[in-house]
Formats: sequence, C-alpha cells, structure tokens
Amino acid sequence: MPYKDPKDQKRHMNVYYQKRFYEKVKKQGLCIRCYKEPQGAETLFCEACRIKAREYQKQYSKKLRNAAYSAYGGKCLCCGESNPLLLTIDHVNGGGTQERKQLNGSGKNSVNRNFYLHLKKLGYPPDYQLLCFNCNMGRARNGGVCPHKELTN
Repeated sequence: MPYKDPKDQKRHMNVYYQKRFYEKVKKQGLCIRCYKEPQGAETLFCEACRIKAREYQKQYSKKLRNAAYSAYGGKCLCCGESNPLLLTIDHVNGGGTQERKQLNGSGKNSVNRNFYLHLKKLGYPPDYQLLCFNCNMGRARNGGVCPHKELTN
C-alpha cells in the first residue's frame, strides 16, 4: 500500500508485524506478554502476566473514574457528599439503561471503564451530573426529583 506520509507507512508496518508476531507466539502456546508457557489452553497470558494485567486494569479504571468525578465537581450535586465510594454518575435526562447497553463490554468492570472513557472522549458533557447513590435512587423513585430538594422547598 502506498502511503503519502512515511510515518503512516511505518505505523502500518509496525501493526502488521506485531499482529503476525502475536499470531506466531499464540500458535506456539506461549504467553503473548512474557513469551513463557501459559497456564491454560484457552488463555493468552501466563498466570503472572494475567495478575499484572488485572491490576493494571483496576488502576486504569480507578484513574478514569476519579478524573470523571473531578470533572463533575467531586461531590454530590444535591447533598454535597464527597466520599468517592458513595458517588455515581447520573444521566440528567435519564436514558442510562440504553447507554449502558450500547457501551457494554466483556464484563462488569469493562462497562464502567467504557462509560468513564466515553465521558472522557466526549469532554465530560453537561448531560451528566455527580450524585451520591441515595440522591440518585431518590430521583429514580421520586419522578426525577431528589427527596432532598422536596424537603427544602
């Protein structure tokens, strides 16, 4: 394939050779990360590399979540709760179930990671807000209005 930009050609060739290398390592039954024997017949990684990859993914997910929470103020918009364990992203206009189905990945953590990555790519749009779980569920059960707001009015 002719490329106008030599950097594009180099990038294409790197991807091509990397893909061929992984296929060769995979056929030999080796871990594609450290090139040692994998533990199971159906796995691409050995146990040590699988543990490292899992830990990396946990840290990456946490980093994405914290960035999203910071972008939306770092505390519940309704009651001011700031404990990250109690916070969640809320869809201002609803529609969270449909969006979760569109972003669904290979498992529970990938859904969360994909959602936070989606928010980051969109530049943290104003269609979302940060609420604690109590306020979020209160809105869901009270026709879109948090019970805290009803009590103050």
